[in-house]
Amino acid sequence: MKKIFNYKLIGALMISFLMLSSCDSFLDVNDHPNKQTDPTLSTLASSAIIKTADLHTSFSQATNRYTQHLSGVGQSETDQYAENTMSGTWYNLYVGALADLDELTKLAEENEASHFLGLAQVLTAANIGAATDVWDAIPYSDALQGNENYLPTFDTQDEIYAEVFRLLDEAIINLGKTDVVYDFTSISGDFDLFYEGDASKWLKMAYAYKARYLLHWSSSSAGDITTAANSALSSNADDADFYYSEQNHSPYYNIALSNNTGNLTITFADYYIQVLNGNIYGTALDPRLAIVADTNVVTHNGVFTGYPVGAISGDRPTDLNFTENCWHFGMLSAIPVMTYAEQQFIIAEVEVNGGAQGQAFNAWDNGVRANMEKLGVAGGDIDDYITDSGVDASNITIADVMKEKYIAMFLQYEAWNDMRRYDYGDGNTTYQGLTQPIGNVLGTTWARRVMYPLTEQNRNGINVDAAKGSDYGMAKAVTWNQ
Repeated sequence: MKKIFNYKLIGALMISFLMLSSCDSFLDVNDHPNKQTDPTLSTLASSAIIKTADLHTSFSQATNRYTQHLSGVGQSETDQYAENTMSGTWYNLYVGALADLDELTKLAEENEASHFLGLAQVLTAANIGAATDVWDAIPYSDALQGNENYLPTFDTQDEIYAEVFRLLDEAIINLGKTDVVYDFTSISGDFDLFYEGDASKWLKMAYAYKARYLLHWSSSSAGDITTAANSALSSNADDADFYYSEQNHSPYYNIALSNNTGNLTITFADYYIQVLNGNIYGTALDPRLAIVADTNVVTHNGVFTGYPVGAISGDRPTDLNFTENCWHFGMLSAIPVMTYAEQQFIIAEVEVNGGAQGQAFNAWDNGVRANMEKLGVAGGDIDDYITDSGVDASNITIADVMKEKYIAMFLQYEAWNDMRRYDYGDGNTTYQGLTQPIGNVLGTTWARRVMYPLTEQNRNGINVDAAKGSDYGMAKAVTWNQ
């Protein structure tokens, strides 16, 4: 079991950060309000990890409505593809995570701290990669310059992805070094809220992000993708899980508390529940359903249903709800940021699309088992599920792979990237039974991106307008999806 770190220590470090901070303007994404006069490598690394994990959750809370993992209650505008800017995520990306990572990068370079530099490069790549996946072009090369540049230009997605791969390749070199100054072992591992100061696991994480982003990029070769994934996480023990605490609750626990007091605003989407029910794919009830959802609160004749996305309140109440008993919604529940299961499904996807069904099945089997074991499914139930699925090395399809990856990636924003890559199942065999939300404001078009925040439009309009291009809107695909 992974260690749940003491947030009192981290909280004290963050308070000292804030006491020494200054901020000229709330809207200036180039200023860093948390800049410490003499920051330490470990303090900056802890802060960057926390803010990256928070960003992961922030990206996911918006996009899991598009994947129909979750649904708003009562004709939610987000579910219906109304304009969504994710302005809070944008602010926290630039003023929070990237600002800390910029400081950490500079300090690590000054001190020849290669492991800390590699950590910063992995997290920077993870954050700008996630950002360009939802907004497309974003400020980066001209950003974070403070008073020197209040109007940063936007880098294209091609440029951002080139930077992502450069950062990850350099991180792989830096994290693989053994004769370094200020390596992770020279200080207490408590600073590292993912891996307790284990550089070898950060190296695997670098490969994991490389595999994820290579998968998005159409010019990537199958060999490069599988090479990266095979060099990445090798078991659930390598998963990058972030744990909250009694002082700092999981964001999903806070939603569960709200729901349990009668203020039901977000719940399980019906599509996700029907996939677990087996109704869509013609399979048996998935043993993970009773772990991810509290089936003890069912009130409608024991029939499991979710909430149809976009439906008006009362159209079809859900039988299931978040409670603190659910795996993802407890006070101390882990937030999976990068998992071994994802890497195995990446391999399975590449191999099945390349016609190597034997290799695809082995990776699929590894991914299913990894996710089920992570959630605590009994070994016999796992064996029965795989046998009952009817999937084997002779018949595995891309639909089998993406179905299981969809289940395993519950509440993770990468699931939206998968859906967009396969056009939500339109005209192909993936995501069977998925339908567009009720009241879709885009008509018959799926959501393909989110919009730039109004704050950025107001303060940096000339560069925002240049980045938008023609036909800008929620239905315009990001570059890699065109």
